[in-house]
Amino acid sequence: MRIALAKLLLQQPNLLLLDEPTNHLDLEVRNWLEDYLHNYPHAFVLISHDRFFLDATVDQIAEIWNKRVYFYSGNYAKYLDQKTQRFEQLAAAAKNQRERIEQLEIFINRFRYQATKAKQVQSRIKELEKIERIELPPEEKTIHFTFPQPKPSGRSVVELVGASKSYGTKEVLKNVDLVIERGDRVALVGVNGAGILRPASSKTSANSPPSRPKPNCATYWVVFCSGTTMSSSPSASSPAESATVTHCCGCCCVQPIFYCLMSPPTTSTCEPRMFCSTPC
Repeated sequence: MRIALAKLLLQQPNLLLLDEPTNHLDLEVRNWLEDYLHNYPHAFVLISHDRFFLDATVDQIAEIWNKRVYFYSGNYAKYLDQKTQRFEQLAAAAKNQRERIEQLEIFINRFRYQATKAKQVQSRIKELEKIERIELPPEEKTIHFTFPQPKPSGRSVVELVGASKSYGTKEVLKNVDLVIERGDRVALVGVNGAGILRPASSKTSANSPPSRPKPNCATYWVVFCSGTTMSSSPSASSPAESATVTHCCGCCCVQPIFYCLMSPPTTSTCEPRMFCSTPC
């Protein structure tokens, strides 16, 4: 898509038709395209869900709503203001019209059969027939949804100690130390092809070297956590069976952590009281 977009822009046609041009573009290229369209010497028609991109590139908005097309001058932010004002003015006009219609109908019904008021009644009947009713457009449907409240996590959600990741000879991460605590907001940024999502979706294998010293207790469990799946395996000195936790509360780190447990977890859900304690 990026190659097709570049070829199209190099031609500089008199009219550009762009449907979601920012899809599959990284932040750097998106910003470049924003500046390019802002200074484009010819006309273009743009469809986009990126309101900030629209604010910086367009000076007219065409809205298709209720079987009609409405035109607004300005960018997307001004369009929202004008749309609100237009609806308020339309609602006020519809209210005034309803009040006038009620006045006419009351007068007609009251004096319809009085000869002295016949001329006035006919005049108001004609006025009533000429009125074009103002219809308010239906309200736009809104989607209401809520996210279920998750179980509280531990203070430390993700912890990396000397983490490294590579794909063949391509090294993506090297000796990374990272701690993400509950409530942190983290953005992964970079150019396309830099492997931004791959480290985030990487899974810790059972052969990963431990990042913490082994405990001195006789029986311990090595716990691995990645995303929402956590698995635990007994130590070499413990013959107990391995266990798998299918839902992690987020308190464990992606590096192996040793816990002094006399037996594997008996449930498939990671309970805070099971693993949210200080490791050995």
